[in-house]
Amino acid sequence: MPKVVIDGIELEVPAGTTILKAAAKVGIDIPAFCYHPYLKPAGICRMCLVEVKGNPRLLPACITEVQDGWEIYTNSDAVKEARKWLLEFLIVNHPLDCPICDQAGDCELQDFVFKYGEPEQRLRDESFKYPTRYLGPLIVHQMSRCILCRRCVRFGEEVMGGADWGAYERGHETVVGPYESEIFADRYTFNMEALCPVGAITTNIYRYKTRIWKLDFTPSVCAHCEVGCWLDLGERDNQLLKVKHTAVYPSPWICDRGGYGFEFVNHSERILVPLKREGNKMKAVSWKEALGLVVGKIKELVAQGGKVAALASPHLTCEDYLLLGRFMKEVVGSDLVDYRLYGGLSHPEKTSLKSLDDVVKGEAFLVVGEDVSLHHPVLALTIGEACSDNGASLYLLVTADSFLCKFAQVNTNPLPGYEERVLEALLAAVEGKDYEALLEGSGVDKEALEKVAQGLKEKKPVLVGGNRLFPKGRELLRKLGEVLGGELLFLDWGSNAKGAFQMGFWSSQGGSVEEILKQCASGEVKALFVSSMDLFRDYPNGALVKEALSNLDFLVVHDMFFTETASYSDCFIPATSFAEDGGTVVNLFWEPQNRKRALRPWGESLPLWKVALHLSKEWGEPLGDFQDVKEVSQLVSQELSKEPSQVHQLSSGGQVPLEGEGLPALFEYPFYKVGVAIDYCNAFVQLEPEPRVTLNAEYAEEVGFKEGEKVAMEV
Repeated sequence: MPKVVIDGIELEVPAGTTILKAAAKVGIDIPAFCYHPYLKPAGICRMCLVEVKGNPRLLPACITEVQDGWEIYTNSDAVKEARKWLLEFLIVNHPLDCPICDQAGDCELQDFVFKYGEPEQRLRDESFKYPTRYLGPLIVHQMSRCILCRRCVRFGEEVMGGADWGAYERGHETVVGPYESEIFADRYTFNMEALCPVGAITTNIYRYKTRIWKLDFTPSVCAHCEVGCWLDLGERDNQLLKVKHTAVYPSPWICDRGGYGFEFVNHSERILVPLKREGNKMKAVSWKEALGLVVGKIKELVAQGGKVAALASPHLTCEDYLLLGRFMKEVVGSDLVDYRLYGGLSHPEKTSLKSLDDVVKGEAFLVVGEDVSLHHPVLALTIGEACSDNGASLYLLVTADSFLCKFAQVNTNPLPGYEERVLEALLAAVEGKDYEALLEGSGVDKEALEKVAQGLKEKKPVLVGGNRLFPKGRELLRKLGEVLGGELLFLDWGSNAKGAFQMGFWSSQGGSVEEILKQCASGEVKALFVSSMDLFRDYPNGALVKEALSNLDFLVVHDMFFTETASYSDCFIPATSFAEDGGTVVNLFWEPQNRKRALRPWGESLPLWKVALHLSKEWGEPLGDFQDVKEVSQLVSQELSKEPSQVHQLSSGGQVPLEGEGLPALFEYPFYKVGVAIDYCNAFVQLEPEPRVTLNAEYAEEVGFKEGEKVAMEV
């Protein structure tokens, strides 16, 4: 290994180590604009120039590999002079917007000018200015501030595999930005803003709200999906104003929902006091009256022989599931609880993969039953990285084109409803059995399936099962994993579905959300408690939801907003947001993570675990005397220490009987419509695409639809 001396410090580093990384090993910070540890070195900005003894010119530290025997100086007179010249050139056309720039206080150019530059700018000519571009509700692009480090461009090319964002023209006429898009929102836009070392890319969401040094940041975990990205929540005056992502685990990147999807926390339409129904109106009441109403009515219905059920969003904390589950099962005496909102029949299943670092090492991937970039966007980036950087193969068995198509060797694109038949055909092909009959009507040809089968046999694959897979599909994927010796990774809907499962928030009698709703519709279930879910929006059978809620004797809704489900409620209880209470969540790889409270609860809102605690006390059978979520977390830790049981709803070859004329449609919302309270994020509402309906061509012909004609539809 080469031995070098940097600023008088001798060290030994592996061959191929750059000067910048070698210096970092001994705590020497070399300034740089274009360098980023998770992008490929580019050597563009020249801010990192250093002096090497005996070399006639300064060398860029970010791309120059150390050589044995070198003496390197990172702060010599020549280096200092070069930095001053470079910074002076950079601010020739850079506007002095610091007093109004949202990046001020968090700006690398500002910091470096104060630390390494001259206090005055010598050029007195008028600087060149570009017009500010407002690229939709998320991004404000001010090219006049750009220093052409190309971090944003390289992120689009290297990490996303291509985006409508590039550098055009040459020299001082170079401009950065979208080529065609007037509205730029590309699922991972937040990272481009975060990468910008100056204020050239900022967001409308934070624009002119406050100064970065006036925010108090609290580490927490994203509430939108189960990847479990760490966030820093920036609070001022008990409002969540900014989110930062400084952690590199589980990934150095996050999606736009994690970075920008927090506006609902501060929304003016939040309900902050308990309500009870009086005729056709809801009236504000005290907590004492609300709790008395709920407990009294449930006791009355139980005494009459009626059933009571509870449904809770898969985005809550383990503390919430644990205490509500115990209230229902130990106090009320009901086993009818569930969290699987997306019409799921399956529970979470363990994986041997430990993190996204294990995923990126995969040699081949099969994705079935989900557009991964829609529900697990950072996982999609990781799979893309495995393909583009490590040469992994990717095969898609999903019904629509997705972000991952650009990385895929084969996209089978089966017709909706045929995913499991094609998966069964793939298993047969891998085992060398006949499968052609299974492909009939699926839209997948034999040649494409053969390519997938051959590719999966050549490399050890990671088999990714999405949340649209029914139990039979999961069973087929397990068998395929056994045959191929591959890793299984089953994805679940919600940021803490695995936590809900481990807390036992499900019925041991096999009752799913669908079964509970059917019992509500039939009148067996008389009272229903719904927490933080709008069944009309997120459950795929609106007709069943309407019938179920209409036939209830008593409905309690615990939520932040008065949703369509809440409009059927007899009692409404205000809920806190993820930023207003701490707790435990279990991520995609079954790792517990701790959310911390960044805000005080708004109004009289309470987290679900406290509601369950108060209800148990009102009932006369208190679950405990917990004063803080940390006390409940101790019970959660005991439950999490137990190995989660593998609940397979179908044994090998088993079947689940399906009643009725067909399955309810399994819909997909657009990217900016998926997540927690996303309808109350103003920026995302503006990004909603025009409504559309996709029909099978044969069905359209059968019912007489013709090309170009207008059709009236009722939903």
